[in-house]
Amino acid sequence: MATLITALNTLMFTSELARLAFKPEGESCVFSISVGGYHRLFENTYYTGGDGTVTVYDVDKILEDDLAGSCYGSYAFYADGARIGPELVTVIRCDARVSEPAESFVTDFFLTAGIGERDTTPGRRETLSFYSPAGEEAAEVHAEYYNFADRAVRSRVFALGSSDPGLMTLDVSPSRFVDEATGLLIGYTVKASKRKVKYRVHRSLPEADPVMIFRNVFGVWETLHLVGTKETSGTYTRESANIAGEYRNYNIEEVVSHKALTGPLRQAMVPVAMDMARSKDVFLLRADGSAGERVTVTACETKHTNEDNAMPNLSFTYRLASTPSSMIETIRPPRIFDQSFDNTYE
Repeated sequence: MATLITALNTLMFTSELARLAFKPEGESCVFSISVGGYHRLFENTYYTGGDGTVTVYDVDKILEDDLAGSCYGSYAFYADGARIGPELVTVIRCDARVSEPAESFVTDFFLTAGIGERDTTPGRRETLSFYSPAGEEAAEVHAEYYNFADRAVRSRVFALGSSDPGLMTLDVSPSRFVDEATGLLIGYTVKASKRKVKYRVHRSLPEADPVMIFRNVFGVWETLHLVGTKETSGTYTRESANIAGEYRNYNIEEVVSHKALTGPLRQAMVPVAMDMARSKDVFLLRADGSAGERVTVTACETKHTNEDNAMPNLSFTYRLASTPSSMIETIRPPRIFDQSFDNTYE
């Protein structure tokens, strides 16, 4: 039976499997990975080095390809047909190195690169996701309000629902916790067991244009509101020829690109912005909170410093992934009555 050198835990990030080392009984062995212990995903023969060990590189890449569009999966690892490590290893997608193992991270933190306090404003769409190995009691939001009548801060608790084992995504948009009878919403804390993220609610943040929703480093949905200036430019490639006695353009290729600034970011949101820079799945956010048009980020400027008074302002250059890359936005006047009425008095 092979002896593991790289630890295999029951819960791991893909990034922890960039290098998997073990010592087989012979000078060679067949290493394989199966999905859920049944379907063979990968198999190859390896030979030992001078120290008698086998080192398999890029196991994380193999698993990331299998996890495309998903956050986690269960796998079994074999050497010469004998299982090595736990019977099943739950692997959570993670495209970056994490400072601690998945087993301790997932119980204490949400699946996001931004750990500290965040800023938000009513009307924004905010999401948080977490992985629960065994299911948990209801996640909660502890909201704080300023009451103008008695000039006091009051609080209220909202239950967000219990979770089964696996992934849970929470809608933690500030509009869900507005309670004018209690007071003016000034902040709230999202809690799921030991996991905790604080939001500070502002009334004067600029309107975001655009709002992006993307699959973050853990493969779950997260939003980023870019409130800085947005610059739009078009590039046109023309092909011309003499046609019927006229010099005419017979083909015009247009690429419309946008450069948007995040606006000044709190330090907790810098890792989230950098996370979007590495994401392959980025979309414009629709008004209903769903993913809209896919965009392709073609360039980004993510330079920032660790100065105490620094306010990072990162930029993203992007275009619509579709062809054509231009879009005409339709603007309709607001309705006086909802859709259940006809247009007589509109």
